[in-house]
Amino acid sequence: MSEYLTFNIKGDSMMPTFNDGDLVNFDKYTNQDVKIDDIVVFMHPLKDDFKLIKRVKKIRDKSKFFVEGDNLNIGASSDSHNFGYINKNNLIAIKRT
Repeated sequence: MSEYLTFNIKGDSMMPTFNDGDLVNFDKYTNQDVKIDDIVVFMHPLKDDFKLIKRVKKIRDKSKFFVEGDNLNIGASSDSHNFGYINKNNLIAIKRT
């Protein structure tokens, strides 16, 4: 049985999938396989104690993920365009699409 974690969406980077203020349930990440188009919660690689929610767009070696926000305005999202691939060790939660 999966453990669920609830996150409050802040900002517009995942619009139209999620909107600012939405409460969204995710499965706690326990080393599940991550697939293209999954949405993940992870620790920001450059900021302490800061979580991000993004969609997986590319996978390298089953352990590194290129993530992007869903908002078509590229300036609306801090994602892999800014900090590169994220490591699976930074994952907190996952949502299948």
